[in-house]
Amino acid sequence: MSFSSWTDVDTIDYVYAKEAVREGATQVVHRQFMLGGLPLSCWQYLPTKNVFRNPLLVGGSIWTVNCETPPRVRQRNLYASFYGMESDIPAFYKVIEGVRPVE
Repeated sequence: MSFSSWTDVDTIDYVYAKEAVREGATQVVHRQFMLGGLPLSCWQYLPTKNVFRNPLLVGGSIWTVNCETPPRVRQRNLYASFYGMESDIPAFYKVIEGVRPVE
């Protein structure tokens, strides 16, 4: 998991998720969250070009989740990402659900 705040980038969901779909990502899911009144858009998918593939892992596949607030709230932007086992995705979303903006 990683969390950061950027102020000078385009929307992550356009760059990562749409490109991943174009390249053949499977099981694409889009989720929306409201964090203290701010929207957060998350794209979850199993990339076909999985650079994190590990034969020692059960199933051998690492899932990707990319989340970001929209450009209109750029001053309060949040970017979050997850790379890991499908069984760990609910824990990532639980952390996301607990995020609150700081005034």
